[in-house]
Amino acid sequence: MNTTAYVDTTGIERIHHNYTYTSTSLDSNSQTILTDFHFIKPLVITSDLLAIEAEKLMRQSHVRFKLVTNASNQWVGTISLKELNNEAIIKKVSEGESRNDILVSDLMTHKTQTLCLEFDQFKFMTIRKLLSHLKDSNLTHCLIADSPNGEIRGLISASHIAKSLHIDTLDYPHIDFHNLFVRTTKPTLNA
Repeated sequence: MNTTAYVDTTGIERIHHNYTYTSTSLDSNSQTILTDFHFIKPLVITSDLLAIEAEKLMRQSHVRFKLVTNASNQWVGTISLKELNNEAIIKKVSEGESRNDILVSDLMTHKTQTLCLEFDQFKFMTIRKLLSHLKDSNLTHCLIADSPNGEIRGLISASHIAKSLHIDTLDYPHIDFHNLFVRTTKPTLNA
């Protein structure tokens, strides 16, 4: 019978890692901030899920944005916590729908209305150029498509870029690409 023994950590002082840290800047390649679905499983929710249940699940998992699929597991759109907020549900109820009948598909952004950048163009952009391109969108997330292969390759989020650039977002808890662009182009005061 094998037993696993605990180790005395008194003499252990270092943390092993093979990762070489490279800081992210506005001049870094945009791929450094891509959530690439070739390596990371996308967060997905089904279109037939009740909206109130989807909101609950997203809040519990601290997720603000998910891809939406249909019963055949085909991508049909996106949903954000903003779209699932009580105001959107109240509006639907005021239009005569029952709160318990409102589905994700009733509130989601359909894929034909979803902003997507082509991966073959995106992969050559710097973060600076990317933010300049997205500055008028007022979105918090943008999908990256691999059109030749007919798939969504990944996504980028304004909050992830802000964290990567070490930008304080306390004033902007739900920072979008416009606010991030403004924050990164403001002249800094020299002390």
